[in-house]
Amino acid sequence: MARGLQERFNSPLLSLDKIVYGRKPVEDVEKGKSRVFQREKTDVRKELSEFLLQDQWVLEGVYGELIEQSLQRATLYILVDRGVGECLEGIRIRGLKMLKQYGRDLNPDQKKRILQLIEDYRKREDHLGWSCHHGLFENFPGRKMQIQSQAEMDQFLKLPVR
Repeated sequence: MARGLQERFNSPLLSLDKIVYGRKPVEDVEKGKSRVFQREKTDVRKELSEFLLQDQWVLEGVYGELIEQSLQRATLYILVDRGVGECLEGIRIRGLKMLKQYGRDLNPDQKKRILQLIEDYRKREDHLGWSCHHGLFENFPGRKMQIQSQAEMDQFLKLPVR
């Protein structure tokens, strides 16, 4: 969805994962490998603030406190809530390859944890859960829409730009 919006509106795209996590080179590991670490919140918020200064942009991610920060400058909020089954199937089809962008494969326990996070999405009470995302969506005063399936996503991206 985010890449489709980026292409459609010729806008810069920021995946929140890319600013929340960083990579450190690891000694004695295969060439090209690195260790993922969570960056300091102040650094993350600063980088997000700088990104949001652009005239138009696309932001993608699940970090509620960062989404909230971005909504001060947003003109459209699209909440993608495809449901647990469709999300799990999408993750399985992609083989968690989007998480390999950090320079390493995930071990079986890490894969299991990510799948569990998706399964628990509606029950979570933190900034990564449905109640937070839905609350931000409901309170957003600007233009907004909710997309609930891959088919709706595909249909939206085919609509003419207004």
